[in-house]
Amino acid sequence: MDQFSLTIYHRAMSIRLSFAIITALAISLPVYAHNAAYSVFDFEQTERGTVLVVGIQPELAMTVIGKSHDDELALDYFRDKLPLIVAYVEESVELTQGDASCTWNAEPDPLPDTVLGMQADGITIRGLVECLEPGKPFTLTTDLFVDAHPFQENWIRYRDGERYITFAELNGETRSANVDLREVFQQTIGQTEDAVRDAKRVNTAIGAIIIAGVIGIAFWLRRKASTG
Repeated sequence: MDQFSLTIYHRAMSIRLSFAIITALAISLPVYAHNAAYSVFDFEQTERGTVLVVGIQPELAMTVIGKSHDDELALDYFRDKLPLIVAYVEESVELTQGDASCTWNAEPDPLPDTVLGMQADGITIRGLVECLEPGKPFTLTTDLFVDAHPFQENWIRYRDGERYITFAELNGETRSANVDLREVFQQTIGQTEDAVRDAKRVNTAIGAIIIAGVIGIAFWLRRKASTG
C-alpha cells in the first residue's frame, strides 16, 4: 500500500472511530440522564433544635406509590399517597448516636399547587432530630432509592442562611455519613442568643417607659384635681 493509500485508509478509520464514539455518546448520555437521580438531606437550625429536611424528586416518588417514573405526573397521585411516601422515607433513614437511635418524626410539607411547582420544589419531608446528647455528632445512614436507581445520589447538606453546603454524598456503595454540626451552627446559635438578649433589653426598656408614662399621667391628674 503506497503512502497516499495509507493516508486515505487512516483518515477513513479515524472517521469511523469518531462516528462510533459519537454514536456511543448519543446512546449512553440520554440513558444516563434518564437514570440520574438524587435526593437532598438538609440540616437546618431552628429554635426547636436541628431539623432534617429530605427533598425527593416526584419522578422517584412515583415508584413508591405504585407508578412508573415514565407515567404522567398528577397531583392527585401524591396527595392521596403522601402518607405512604413519608413512611417510605422514614424507613429509609436511620439516625444513630453511638449505639443509641435518634428519633426523627417526619411530616410532609404542603404540596405545591401545580405539577411544575412540584417538579421545581420537589416533595419535602421534615422532622426534628432528637438524640440522647443534643448537639453532639451522630450518624446518618440511608438507602433511599439506591436499590431502585443505580445512579441515585443522596446529598447531605447543611443550611447556611440562603445557601446549602454539601458535606457528604451517599450512594449505593457509601450509605453512611458522620454529621457534626457543632461548629456549623455555633455562629447561628450565638446570633440567635444575641437576638433574644437584645429583644429582652428592648422589651424591658419599653416596659419601663410605659410604667413611667403611666405614673407621670397619674401624678399630673392628681395635681390637676387638687388645684381644681
